[in-house]
Amino acid sequence: MGSPRTHGGLFAVFDSWLTRVCKWLAVIAAIVCGLMMVIAVIDVMAHQLFRYAIPMGVEFIEELNVLLVFLVIAYVALERGHIRITVLQPLFPSGLVHVLRILGHLLGIVTFGIAAWQSWEYMLYAISVPLEKMGVIDFVRWPFIGAVFLGWSLLVLSFIALIGRTIRDWSEGKPVSFL
Repeated sequence: MGSPRTHGGLFAVFDSWLTRVCKWLAVIAAIVCGLMMVIAVIDVMAHQLFRYAIPMGVEFIEELNVLLVFLVIAYVALERGHIRITVLQPLFPSGLVHVLRILGHLLGIVTFGIAAWQSWEYMLYAISVPLEKMGVIDFVRWPFIGAVFLGWSLLVLSFIALIGRTIRDWSEGKPVSFL
């Protein structure tokens, strides 16, 4: 297989770059998942054996959960992972399915673009105020809010790439995949 530039130009380069970035963020999300499990196991064992819990252990897990979800959401969209009803799609003509998918991706761009903008503003607010998670150990929250912004922004870029993929598949006459 040749370089991305030889098989589709600028879109192929953008799609390849976005997929690589999202894959690495998914790896980071997997590491975060492991870290959450380690904190939870140590917290439970320390509490059961020594009656001592990790200070703010539950709160750390709460915040790490944000990273777990929002670092991987764009990769799931790019890999066409979804939660949707596909019962009616085989009944529609292929062209209509492509049009409906493009409209769905456009709706996703608008919806998650607004969410990204709101999270950007909230992150700037959290930096300026500074918002902290209060407890035994105080820590700033803006990096976690920034992860939400990153997740929504990459999801918007993923929908743009999915529109490009749908148009490419449609123009090449590829059959509609329902998976």
